[in-house]
Amino acid sequence: MCAVRYAWDVRCPILALSQAGGSSVTSPLATISPLVQRLRLARIIEQLRVDAGLTQAGLATAIGEARQAVTRLENPLTNLERRISSKHILKILKACGVKYADPRYRDTVELIRAADADGWWKCDHPHMGARQQVVANIELGASLIREYHPYLPPGLAQTEAYARGVSRQEHLDGATPDGVVAGRLQRQQEAFECGAIRYQLVLEEMVVRRPMVAPDILREQLLHLIKLAERPGVSVRILTVDAPLGVGWAPTSPYSIYAYPNPEDPLVAVIDTVLQDHIVVDPQEVHVYAQLHDRLRDAALSDADSAAFIRNAADDLLATA
Repeated sequence: MCAVRYAWDVRCPILALSQAGGSSVTSPLATISPLVQRLRLARIIEQLRVDAGLTQAGLATAIGEARQAVTRLENPLTNLERRISSKHILKILKACGVKYADPRYRDTVELIRAADADGWWKCDHPHMGARQQVVANIELGASLIREYHPYLPPGLAQTEAYARGVSRQEHLDGATPDGVVAGRLQRQQEAFECGAIRYQLVLEEMVVRRPMVAPDILREQLLHLIKLAERPGVSVRILTVDAPLGVGWAPTSPYSIYAYPNPEDPLVAVIDTVLQDHIVVDPQEVHVYAQLHDRLRDAALSDADSAAFIRNAADDLLATA
């Protein structure tokens, strides 16, 4: 049972927060990833502490808590499941001399609610897997998603049949095959039906060539990529094996980069590894991935040529069926 739900209660795209008496208010924060809001909250807490001339240990002493309580708030990626203690944050505001009339006080309190909310991934799809839940969290409210994949279309671009065909039967994070597929389909709805994102996808040529699923399922998937690319703001490009990348620009793993409408929200990169996703929030490190993506996208076929390339691959599958 989910105690707090915000944007995901109203599937598209403006949120109404129900209040006593039936009135509602709009909450712009509630439509953005709770994890991203945690990261923003962490930066605010750290800046307030620094402005007050306090170390983490000094702030912990001032609020009567162990240093780990402050460390966890300033480094939310260490434990994504831990609930945020509003009591600790209110104590921090007081210890840092932030009064109720200060806009920073109200902004911080609003962030607490948004950062500690449970999303649809917890409420509606508990079996989609903890790993995919984190990705769904980060995707929520993104205005731009840039992805590179060398082996498979990513979850946001998969058909149901393809997703089911490549889904593992055993998962280490509590996921079930049906849960994984349902989660991917819901993520697509949130991004492309309820959201207003720009989506830039770069796929290696291998993605459309390698028979990871039955030919008819692969062909359906290829045609889906073409249709996806026809959406406003969506780009799907193929990076051919002979694409000129230049020395030092070869990607080593799949990745996704997320940007959000509010410039105060951090850029986030997620690096896909075999067993887990590595979340990158350091601005300089994320910038490296953004540069890499621009390089790959420029080296790939144009949108029109990529669509023709994918269609030819789909036609080849039909001819050999």
